[in-house]
Amino acid sequence: MMALHPVNYNSGRKKPPIRMSGRGLPDARLSRLIVGTWNVRTLNEVGKLENLKKEMERMSLDVIGISEVRWPKDCDFWTGEYRMICTGEKKGQAGVGIIMNRKVGNRVQSYIQHSERIILLRIEAKPVPIVLVQVYIPTGSYSKEEIEEIYEELDEVLIGVKGKENFIIMGDWNARVGEGIVEGICGEYGLGGRNERGTRLI
Repeated sequence: MMALHPVNYNSGRKKPPIRMSGRGLPDARLSRLIVGTWNVRTLNEVGKLENLKKEMERMSLDVIGISEVRWPKDCDFWTGEYRMICTGEKKGQAGVGIIMNRKVGNRVQSYIQHSERIILLRIEAKPVPIVLVQVYIPTGSYSKEEIEEIYEELDEVLIGVKGKENFIIMGDWNARVGEGIVEGICGEYGLGGRNERGTRLI
């Protein structure tokens, strides 16, 4: 695995390195990809990761984006037939990750472990790559300025996504979009009323 040298954002923060994972399998076709997202509240307990893998198998999911991993260090490892890539968080409150079955895990081209709240993976596929982003937005106990900073960091990460790539962004936004369809953005399965966070997300 090779890490490219970090460069600077315009904001002055150092950009995390892009981790290269090789070319993957010769046949990069993915005829179907079933993706989910889940706030697991923590994986830092005995048996939680195994339970997650069992749920993936039960629901026939290829990929799950995870919020609140709560592991102290960044990770990239195989556990049985699944590959886990995550960002660490020493306070034990955040951390995001993406866990994939072998079909997808073998096709990871590169990834950016941006922060304890944002991770990006690029999956080799034809005719164009698939970009997966998992996000965990802070709860209401954080200030508007802190929330806005996370959105600004997300914008910086997404600058590198090419227009022709298939793009999936998921996560726990700590927002409520409410009932009602917003054409091209929200479907018909929202609940309750829209809050300020929901408006910001849309």
